[in-house]
Amino acid sequence: MVREVNSLFFINVARHNWLLLFFALLCGGVASYLLCRTFVTPIYRSEGTLYIGRSMDSTDTTDEYRNASRDLRLGLDLAKDYQTLISSRRVREKTCKEVKKDHPDFNEMFQVDVSVIQDTRFICIKVDCRDPEYAAIIARTLSQVFIEEVRVLMKLENGQVIDEATVPRFPVRPNLRRAAILGSLILFLLVYGALVMLKLLDTRLRSPESIVSELQTPVMGNIPYDHVVSMLRDGDSGSSGNRIVSLEGSDARFDTSEAFRTLRTNILYAGIAPGKTGCRTFVLTSVFPNEGKTFVSANVAASLAEAGKKTLIINCDLRKPALSWTLGISSREGIVNVLVGEKSFDEVVCRNVMDLPLDALLCGPVPPTPSRLLQSPEFSELLGKLQTMYDYILIDAPPSLGISDAAVIGGMANGILLVVQAGFARAEVVRQVLEQFQQLNLNVCGVVLNKFEVHRAGYGYGYGYGYGYGYGYGYGYGKEKKSSKLPFVSALLAPFRRRRKKK
Repeated sequence: MVREVNSLFFINVARHNWLLLFFALLCGGVASYLLCRTFVTPIYRSEGTLYIGRSMDSTDTTDEYRNASRDLRLGLDLAKDYQTLISSRRVREKTCKEVKKDHPDFNEMFQVDVSVIQDTRFICIKVDCRDPEYAAIIARTLSQVFIEEVRVLMKLENGQVIDEATVPRFPVRPNLRRAAILGSLILFLLVYGALVMLKLLDTRLRSPESIVSELQTPVMGNIPYDHVVSMLRDGDSGSSGNRIVSLEGSDARFDTSEAFRTLRTNILYAGIAPGKTGCRTFVLTSVFPNEGKTFVSANVAASLAEAGKKTLIINCDLRKPALSWTLGISSREGIVNVLVGEKSFDEVVCRNVMDLPLDALLCGPVPPTPSRLLQSPEFSELLGKLQTMYDYILIDAPPSLGISDAAVIGGMANGILLVVQAGFARAEVVRQVLEQFQQLNLNVCGVVLNKFEVHRAGYGYGYGYGYGYGYGYGYGYGKEKKSSKLPFVSALLAPFRRRRKKK
């Protein structure tokens, strides 16, 4: 999958996962702080400043003063000698011996570093030790021993202590603040890098742009997501007894009904010629179960009927029918009874659903062999008869992956609408289904992107009311899919919205 990687891509990754990244920053800092404080032994440093050079008095001649710069250069050249001498075993042994005279229990390990201050003859001695008091004692003793050794070995008489070593108050290692900051940055970069890699390797279709670029298929509509409706399952009852949110004046938000009206307009002007009878027939299917094809089918049918089109919706998903509770109607008889010859169409059809020119042909009893019924001549004859009676027929077909029902019905229709749940189906799987339809010379009108989360997809526009639709139902092909995401902000604002409505 080829993705366009630019600055906006990296910004969107951070913006969509800001809570996880913030948690990584916090955990990294706290973990580094606690680990360093618990398992790392603190090291204290005591520093002292010495002066090493030759002494001059008022009896020195002018030539000796002229040689002062040469002595300065010589002192600088002796820096490595100082470092070697102060780190020698001789100086360390004498220092330990002197310390033990006053502190017989002394047995601390210590490190010594010496440096010459630039362009001067001042020397800085640093002693690192686990005990702060011993660090100061060692630094003072070491300064005296070092001055004595310089006098004996290098014949430099004028050695003096300028700044005496003091007891340090805080450790130099570990630096807890620096460790916390470094730990936060490391964990942040690791998590952010993992998110970027997952985003680059993710082939799930999340936006209309990804559908067009990956599938080269037009997008007929974008149905937004609403976690409240999405949490309703088979058997639940909404405020109006159905799941129709595409009509004006319904309980749906403006942007949801507007999205279905946009889809209706695209269907009306899709450029598909009607059949010989003047009826346009569409099959709505999906790749996987639980992508909301029945919800989309019912709402599109209601929207077409609201526009004055005489519409029929047929439940051809005979394995796990869900159209009845989506429309909020109940009937034990349906298309199965018609196909087996028990009833006629007029006896089982539900007419004028929701007082609209919308008829619904439900499933009826679940048959043992659904595919055989849909491939039978009786079904073809029934569909041909119904096309003379309606302006539009929408067929709610089973999922297409691994089941041939949608392809069989698609050969009798004007076009196929493929419902894809945003962020669920992968591009290669959807492409496989589309290629199967193309091999059968079926007309795929386009894709309907369902449960589209506009803000998570990185868009900065909206209708101003917030996108508010979602849908889910228990399907018989596997485990029931639960809502995996609950918008954080919507959950927080829900109580305030209820109060506002009451007022």
